[in-house]
Amino acid sequence: MSQGPDRFRAQIAHGSPYGYFTIDRGDAHLTMADTARPLTGVALGAAEQDKWVQYFQVDQQYYGVYAPKGSQIELVQLQVWRLKLPQNPSYFSIAALPDLSEATRRIFAEHAFAFVEHTQVDWSYDEKKSQVNTQFKLKTQAMDGKQSVPLIGLYLHQQEALSAPSQLTELSLPSVRGPIRLMAAQEFQTQLKFNGLLPMWPKPSQTEATSQIQSLLAGDKRRAPAMFTKMGNGTYWTGKMLGGIAQLMTVAEQLEDEASAKELEAVIKKRMETWFSGQSPSYFAHDPKTGTVIGYPEEYFSVSAMNDHHFHYGYWIMAAAH
Repeated sequence: MSQGPDRFRAQIAHGSPYGYFTIDRGDAHLTMADTARPLTGVALGAAEQDKWVQYFQVDQQYYGVYAPKGSQIELVQLQVWRLKLPQNPSYFSIAALPDLSEATRRIFAEHAFAFVEHTQVDWSYDEKKSQVNTQFKLKTQAMDGKQSVPLIGLYLHQQEALSAPSQLTELSLPSVRGPIRLMAAQEFQTQLKFNGLLPMWPKPSQTEATSQIQSLLAGDKRRAPAMFTKMGNGTYWTGKMLGGIAQLMTVAEQLEDEASAKELEAVIKKRMETWFSGQSPSYFAHDPKTGTVIGYPEEYFSVSAMNDHHFHYGYWIMAAAH
């Protein structure tokens, strides 16, 4: 974020207990919840004394604010604190702590200035072992020129696949995906089994089941042309119906009913040709200002807010691939 000579940068990473902040000049204002209160009387250890630290409690959660030595903080109005930084440009970080024990405070203070600048994921697949090997790498900057290894958090699915689980600490933070376990590392690797995908169910072997599916397919095939008028006529609902009819084509092909597959393909082609003709009332157009393709009529702000193109058009691409 910037305005004139002033620039403020915030860096947030998935699973990270920290938010990292740099500011070109001036002070930072921290607006807190009504229940926030500063913690006083905390005996600081060596790692904390190496920098300026202030702890806060919001309900049952502890937070640490870390800044260069010489920083100051003052209450300027109700629940708004001014953090005065001693240098320009300057930096600070804010972390959510699992607890306020001395050991937890020490490790959080030690890694508070190892700012994560960039992340990268590389993977390879060993087909013989049916194993996906994924390597996560972090590029960091030691803001005080000391600690460059960050304290990061791993989601549960990463913890379970971690190639070296001994790297994990016992510290964790809660999340809707399970506890996020913390570890100090600039990279880590996971190993996952992947035995392939079954893209569709094959034709059942029982004659009775095949006859039932054939009967259902016949009914769906009759209704297919009318499916487009059920809900809406924009890019979302049209694409959704195209995707549905493409799935019926797959069922027909599995039943070796080539005639039905061709009829369904004709329904898809006709609808797509109408949209790609560029004529009202339903059409696609390229917008040179935004560099994207937009469809009219819009649905769910797909034009006015450029919303949801990735899955609106995903239906179209899938149907076209059939």
